[in-house]
Amino acid sequence: MQASLSARQVLVETPSHLALALANQLIQMKLLIKDYEKRLEEASHRVVELKPLEGIKGIGLRSRVGILIYFYHRHWKDFREAQAAAGLSPATFQSGKYRYVPFRKGYIKWARDLFTELARSTLLYQPWARLYYDRKRKEGKKHYHALRCVANIWVKILFKLWKNVKSYVYEKHFLAMTQQLVARLAS
Repeated sequence: MQASLSARQVLVETPSHLALALANQLIQMKLLIKDYEKRLEEASHRVVELKPLEGIKGIGLRSRVGILIYFYHRHWKDFREAQAAAGLSPATFQSGKYRYVPFRKGYIKWARDLFTELARSTLLYQPWARLYYDRKRKEGKKHYHALRCVANIWVKILFKLWKNVKSYVYEKHFLAMTQQLVARLAS
């Protein structure tokens, strides 16, 4: 005859079995993600369009693939259209003397997340991005707004790299930004 389990034993053993099952699933998921990242890394070496993005410090493989997907998933007329679709540029409504600039709500959500995360990660590696972010913070913008401003510039840069099929050269970009600043201060 089989011994009966007490209610206490059932209450203790059932959650522990569930916890073990969940832990095993997490371990399997971790292995699958590792395998996926390895395959993605191998495949990325064969994709010519990812080569120009490899020189940008602070942009990882997932971000590079996300950028590639974003720019290839539809035909963009110019960088402003790409910025607006990602929800990075403000939507301005104007009628007569009335002007309203709200936070853009109709956008590709994963693209905004991608580019703001890209902006955040490049603050450490791109001095111009840090300077621009700090300037926006001094203007009174909140952290996330300042990140969107940096992301807006990244979309412009990446769009031009994608259109012209060129690699990112930090020195060239920094020189162009310095010339723009000098021209702005001179006028």
